[in-house]
Amino acid sequence: MGMSNAFELNPAITAGAIVSGAFFGDKMSPLSDTTGIAASIVGVDLFDHIKNMMYTTIPAFIISAIAFTLLSPWDKVGDISSVNEFREAILSTGLVNNLSLLTFALLILLSIFKVPAILTIIYTSVAGLLISLINNHYSLQEISGFLFAGFSKADLPQNITSLLNRGGINSMFFTLTIVILALSLGGLLFGLGIIPTLLESMAHLLISPSRATICVVLTALGVNYIVGEQYLSILLAGKTFKPIYDKLGLHSKNLSRTLEDAGTVVNPLVPWGVCGVFLTSVLGVSTLAYLPFSFFCYLCVILTIISGFTGISISKK
Repeated sequence: MGMSNAFELNPAITAGAIVSGAFFGDKMSPLSDTTGIAASIVGVDLFDHIKNMMYTTIPAFIISAIAFTLLSPWDKVGDISSVNEFREAILSTGLVNNLSLLTFALLILLSIFKVPAILTIIYTSVAGLLISLINNHYSLQEISGFLFAGFSKADLPQNITSLLNRGGINSMFFTLTIVILALSLGGLLFGLGIIPTLLESMAHLLISPSRATICVVLTALGVNYIVGEQYLSILLAGKTFKPIYDKLGLHSKNLSRTLEDAGTVVNPLVPWGVCGVFLTSVLGVSTLAYLPFSFFCYLCVILTIISGFTGISISKK
């Protein structure tokens, strides 16, 4: 957003590009929470799930990149002095140094060797803490404070403060509460027999991959817009339609991909959704403003529907 302001670009288009890139990374990362949930909820291998998502995700990313390239004003000349000042201010904090690259290298290495996500996060976090102790000379008490309440440092420029002082675990309690309540609601819907009853009432209609795909997409979209929670959309749709996919002889990785294409990437487009609220506060652009330019999110939904109708990349058991 800072670069966008320096070149006087449309902030809504910039925000749409940020959302598209961020959720491409979120879908394809083995460390992503939604990616792990979508794979585990239907019982498929995480890396098989990621490979299978390439059929829809890569084309959506390429088309989005072309669209943003066409929207880019190539004749714009901006003042990047503010960007240089921003860079110097970040370097002055001492938080960016050559040792910091070791944690990134470790992250890539562990991902290549398919180390489980939780262990990868633990190892890279420990590496980051050790670098803080060695390079920045923070005490264990200070580091503990950063983890709980977030990083804070006096005498920093306002633009740097807004970037770094984001809060720690303490700032995530509200989001965690929403997630817990949403998942509890999902458990109640299954425990009370509401979801199984609804499924039985329309089971006679779900006799083809295309119909099953459409129903999963509509369910994921509906939960996102009604409840505003992507985790619940993945949980409900996954648990509900897993027996249908088994009955049709379809591999579960088709279901996990559809859950991601219609559940994960839709939440940033919901103004009252967890992702929509977070992105609006971070980017300073309203959800309704960047919504028309979040091309990647739309394309994932469209491509997964096309896949269901045409049978392309639909895997049998």
